[in-house]
Amino acid sequence: MIVIIGAGITGLLLGNKYKDNSILIEEQPDAGGVYLVNEIGGNKITLAPPVLDKIDHINLSSLGLKYRELKLYQVFEKREYLKEKICNENECDLPSWLKLFEKEKIYFVENFADIVEKLKSNLKIIRGYPIRITRNNYLITNRGNSFHFNKLINTGSLLKLLNLLGERTDDLSYISAHITVLLTKRMKYNWNVLITGSKGISFSHIFRLDNEETSILYIYSFFKGAKAPELKRTLLDLKKKKLVMPDDVLAFRTRIIKEAILLNKPKELQLPSTIVSCGRLGKWENISLAEAINESVNC
Repeated sequence: MIVIIGAGITGLLLGNKYKDNSILIEEQPDAGGVYLVNEIGGNKITLAPPVLDKIDHINLSSLGLKYRELKLYQVFEKREYLKEKICNENECDLPSWLKLFEKEKIYFVENFADIVEKLKSNLKIIRGYPIRITRNNYLITNRGNSFHFNKLINTGSLLKLLNLLGERTDDLSYISAHITVLLTKRMKYNWNVLITGSKGISFSHIFRLDNEETSILYIYSFFKGAKAPELKRTLLDLKKKKLVMPDDVLAFRTRIIKEAILLNKPKELQLPSTIVSCGRLGKWENISLAEAINESVNC
């Protein structure tokens, strides 16, 4: 049997690839990872925007992705301080998935929430997380479940996997993200991306999608350590900059992505022959959604 750790997008795609002979172990209450599905104001959305920079190197037909091209109109503020603000005194490069918002155009996957729901619908997903991996190929979870595997595919945190295997992880670190999703009255600004390096503002990126009567804003704040920016501070900063007034907000959701920007590359991995690590977290690489989809094909 194949045991897959993590039911993010890579784990879900691999689960469907090996559907008849696999189970997934997921720590969170629901599957989807970064692209967890939620409902806001009657709209079913993912809590991170499903955007692609290219579509010619992804097998869209097999996934049933429906997308629309978006031309990006950016406003930059104090751009020279952006990396310093996000990296927070750490040596880091901004990830490719964040740099997408600086491009001239991107592709927004309109039915990605439905795709995630469909991918997880026929899979056996076990709630919990691994606390032990034995030499004779048993994975034991915090809930007392025990699974024997012929192959273990880790799409969850490489940091956690290496700790389980007793390997050193001193070189691996990360920056966390607080994502606020706002449903507001339809906005009429001439930009759909705002990027600010101002340290006096809690967020660094806003990505806006407009519908007929409403707008959806994805607002990114990055932080290091346990203390995340509060929603109240985000809303105050939006009001301070006269971007969103309290009366304009119809609904909201918030999400913490603990391992959002991955710092440092792991040394050459020497995993047991029955264990492979794939995907953004599994390989500890700051890859985009498109790269994660392709990664699942080759894992």
